[in-house]
Amino acid sequence: MIGPWAGARIDGVGGWGVLMLSNLVFAASLGLLALAATPLVLFASWAVIGLGMGIGLYEAGFAALAGIYGKDARGPITGIILIAGFASTVGWPLSGLMLATWGWREACLGWALIHLAVALPLNAWLPKGTESVADAITRVDDGPPPSSLALWLLAFVFAATWFNSTAMAAHLPGLWEVRPMSGNGAECRLPPFRQVVITQA
Repeated sequence: MIGPWAGARIDGVGGWGVLMLSNLVFAASLGLLALAATPLVLFASWAVIGLGMGIGLYEAGFAALAGIYGKDARGPITGIILIAGFASTVGWPLSGLMLATWGWREACLGWALIHLAVALPLNAWLPKGTESVADAITRVDDGPPPSSLALWLLAFVFAATWFNSTAMAAHLPGLWEVRPMSGNGAECRLPPFRQVVITQA
C-alpha cells in the first residue's frame, strides 16, 4: 500500500530522501520493538517495520538508481543484487552475536543504531537524480488494464508466499531444536551462521 507513494516520491524528487526516511522508520520501529512489553506494542512495532520495508527495500533502491543513472542503471542494480546476496551471511552471525552477548532487545537496538550510523549517512550521499527512463520508452497499448480483483488476488498470493517463507525461516530452526530430526539435534541440519542463534536461544 505504501509502495505507490514511495515510487511517486522517488520519481519526483529522487530516491535519497525516501531511503533516508526508511532508515528512520526502521530505527524507530526497532527501538519500539526493543521496548515492547505487551502483544499490542509488539504487533505495532512489526507493523511499522513493514512500513519501512515498503519504502526502503529493493524496489526503492532500484528506482533510485534508475533515477540517477537512467538507462545505464542495469549495472549498478546488478551490483546491489550481488552485494545484497551476502546480507544474511553477515546479518545472521551479527544478530546471533548480539543476541548471545546482550539479548534480543539489545540486538534490536543494535540494528537501529546501524540504520542511523551507517545506512542513513550512506543514503544521504546518494545523488539527487530524478531522470525519468519512462519518457524515452515507446508505450504500446496492451489493451485494458487488469481488473482490481486480479490485482488483489496477486497481492494476496505474494503476501501469503512471503508470510509462509518468513514464518518458516523464523520458527523452523527452533522447532528443529525442540524436536531434533536426528541424534545430533537440529545443529546438523543448519548452516553454521544459524547454529549461533540456535545454540544461544
